[in-house]
Formats: sequence, structure tokens, C-alpha cells
Amino acid sequence: MSAPARRFELDAKAERSVGRLRLVGAIIVFVCGGVLVARGAGAVGWTLVVMAWLVGLGWIAAFVRARRRVAGAGGHYLELGDALRMARGAAPVEVPWGEVDAVRVDEDRLVVV
Repeated sequence: MSAPARRFELDAKAERSVGRLRLVGAIIVFVCGGVLVARGAGAVGWTLVVMAWLVGLGWIAAFVRARRRVAGAGGHYLELGDALRMARGAAPVEVPWGEVDAVRVDEDRLVVV
């Protein structure tokens, strides 16, 4: 008799918080870039403005991706039962425990060997 499966789902609250933080950072970067442009930034200033705005666009894209993940939070999970199942918004990947040699976990990643 096997133990019931444990299911770990996406933490929607944390995902929303990180997304909002990125959006606020992007707004601050765009405003600061605008101030540099208004003050007549030189060549170095324009380089900083362009780099800052590109980073801001990246943060906005990350915010949008986070909103999509939260909208489909049910499709993101890790399930530990008779096999290891993981879904990241697509069809789940299943690995039987007999094929697993080692599992390594740190703060950011799960490695199954």
C-alpha cells in the first residue's frame, strides 16, 4: 500500500508579489531615464538610458509572464506519489521512482538524476 501523493502547487501569491515588484522597478527605471533625457544626457547618459529602458522592458515582460503563470496556476505543480510528476503549464512529465538515481534540491532548483 503506497502513501497518498503529495502535491506542491505554484504559490500564486508569491508569483504576484514578485511580478508587482518587477513592474514597480520598471516604472522607476523609465521615470529615471526620462529625467536623464530631460536634463540633456550626454553620450554616456544616453547609453545608460537605453540600457535602463531595455532592463525595464525585460521586467515588464517578466511581469506579464508571471500574470500568465498565475492565471494557469493549476497547470504548474510537482506531485510526489508512486512516480514523480511535474507540470509547468503543459502536459505533465512522469518519472517512475525506479528510474530515479538521485534527487538534489536547493532554494531555486530541483534536479532529478
